[in-house]
Amino acid sequence: IDLWAEARAVEYQERLLTQRRNVMADTTSEDSRFDTATTLWPMLQRHGADALGWTDVGTIAVGQQADLVCLDLNDPGLVGLESSTLLSQLVFSTTPRAVKHVFIAGHQTIKNGRHLAQQDIIDSFRKVMGSLTPSQPFSVSTHNLSKQSPKSAHSPSMP
Repeated sequence: IDLWAEARAVEYQERLLTQRRNVMADTTSEDSRFDTATTLWPMLQRHGADALGWTDVGTIAVGQQADLVCLDLNDPGLVGLESSTLLSQLVFSTTPRAVKHVFIAGHQTIKNGRHLAQQDIIDSFRKVMGSLTPSQPFSVSTHNLSKQSPKSAHSPSMP
């Protein structure tokens, strides 16, 4: 899941519909710059929680869940962040690769870019996928492919 790409997609979709840039820009700001990120950031931070009816997430405050994402500022997309454009750089440059740690309700779930239960998740996925496939493993022999016509070589039949 790439929340930053989702936020950018909102702006990009609006660009396609209106045929102009900075559609989501906050034009009511006293700052003379068009700042799209100030509109998109709450979508990442607060609006998702609102849509789900969650009232104790989306902000850092007493009584709220401690849901936090720590980014690797040495990630190529984030190197050279400047305080004056920090929000725009985060919204338009961050990728999942930059996620270093994640805490949900104060409990760490991602450490150094890896889910703490990642191997268990992979093992469980393999088990489920194994239960969905035929008992005979599917394999394609290159010897059999060479005897097939070019059209049939791309769609081998299952045993």
